[in-house]
Amino acid sequence: MSRLSICLLVLLCAFAAKTAAQPANVRATYHFYNPAQNGWDLYRVSAYCSTWDGNQPLEWRQR
Repeated sequence: MSRLSICLLVLLCAFAAKTAAQPANVRATYHFYNPAQNGWDLYRVSAYCSTWDGNQPLEWRQR
């Protein structure tokens, strides 16, 4: 391979690696709702997971 081909290949790989590392439409949030102080009630604190996990037994929610 010629030197130009190798340089283009390296440049293309570097561009692909940089593009792959960029997140798209990613949003991370953290909400500490003090579970012990709120009686482990996911509905009362409007926790995001309350839709799925709010009706689980107390023992399960305390894990």
